[in-house]
Amino acid sequence: MIHLEELSARLKDLREENNLLQSEVCKATKINQPTLSNIESGRNFNIEAFITLYNYYSGRMDSATVISRLFNVSDAYTGIIVQKLKLLSEKQQLEIDSLIRSIE
Repeated sequence: MIHLEELSARLKDLREENNLLQSEVCKATKINQPTLSNIESGRNFNIEAFITLYNYYSGRMDSATVISRLFNVSDAYTGIIVQKLKLLSEKQQLEIDSLIRSIE
């Protein structure tokens, strides 16, 4: 589970990794400086601004990289793959259990 403070810090990290000042991001995204500062510090979180920031950073770097950095996964699809494998495993186990019951 990710906490808002972690996501906020990771947004700031993305900006710094791109060697950008808040003022540069604000100019490019039309997000005002207090809003960006509040988001990066975890004081306030605006989903519209988050989506704007995600789109902005995805335009500067690979979107899979942005997702992996924001949500701390080894790659953008690992979490989805793991969930699907768990569901598949559960489904197959249920089918196996059903077959065993029918044979007994």
